[in-house]
Amino acid sequence: MAPIVLTGFLTLGSCVLIGQPLNFANIIALPLLFGIGVASHIYFVMSWRSGGSHLLTSSLARGVFFSALATATGFGSLWASSHPGTASIGKLLMISLVWTLASALLFQPALMGSASLKNETAETTS
Repeated sequence: MAPIVLTGFLTLGSCVLIGQPLNFANIIALPLLFGIGVASHIYFVMSWRSGGSHLLTSSLARGVFFSALATATGFGSLWASSHPGTASIGKLLMISLVWTLASALLFQPALMGSASLKNETAETTS
């Protein structure tokens, strides 16, 4: 949960810095942000648990990045809308997606440590 909470704080902090108000339209997008964040982090945790190493250079990291890029295309089209509420949702989703991706690719692997370290501690306790 730590990377998800970090993403939330960074998103809200960015909104404060750029003056993006939180309105009812943006609140509707918050569960979507949570779902996207959880999904990208679960992929890394499952790979790490199965003994995956070098997660940032794996095809998993590229898959998470290109998945986020495809999602960003959809969010960007919302941001380009002429309707202020829809554009506001798109802007918040893009900000959060950037922080989710940064958290998933930088913070999550560092938080988990290496798979070899996990295996060594498991062998010593057995």
